[in-house]
Amino acid sequence: RRCIRLLDSVSTTYGFECLYGHTDSAFVKVPTVKEAHDLAKRITAAVQGDTGNKMLFAELEVWMPYWLLTKKNRYVGRVGWPEEDAGKLKVAGFGMKASNTAPLSKRIQKGVFELICQGANENQVEEFVLPIAMDVRNGDIPLADVSMKTRLGMHLKDYKVLSGASKAAKAYNEHHIDKFGKGDSVPWTYIKETPGIIAYRNPEDLKGFTLDSDTIL
Repeated sequence: RRCIRLLDSVSTTYGFECLYGHTDSAFVKVPTVKEAHDLAKRITAAVQGDTGNKMLFAELEVWMPYWLLTKKNRYVGRVGWPEEDAGKLKVAGFGMKASNTAPLSKRIQKGVFELICQGANENQVEEFVLPIAMDVRNGDIPLADVSMKTRLGMHLKDYKVLSGASKAAKAYNEHHIDKFGKGDSVPWTYIKETPGIIAYRNPEDLKGFTLDSDTIL
């Protein structure tokens, strides 16, 4: 924390705004890669001088021409440096990085982030999202694309509160012989009928149920 505070104060002293900091990192608004490297050297000198610890270094990890922070530990940016990663998205805290996020959610998030990080305006983002939303509402999206997949960490009887995959698995087990249990990877989605979510092994298992397009959206 002491070093991060020094990083903030040194950056501010040299006219660069410190936007966000967490644990051992900080995001500073620096116009060019060269200026970022120079600032890292100045911060290193200040930190080592203040602490007496010559093993502490401030290093430039990544420089991004576009960067978006929505809340603590949830951000995205387009990499400009290092050169081998240029053009890639650096993402933290969003669903597209999670293994249990529905494929459609990942595709939409990645598409929206790429547009934002290329300077797209709100209308351009809407033009990308709205046709997909209409496909969901009209039922023109494959079931697998709007399903999450979560591994059960416990036996269903051991869950104090059933929610998400555990709740969906219980709903499935009530109608099928082949039960979901501890360690199983459970595909599930939202339905209009009670209890609102259900798991399945094959699309045929959802016969008689109606996907809840509003909740999916």
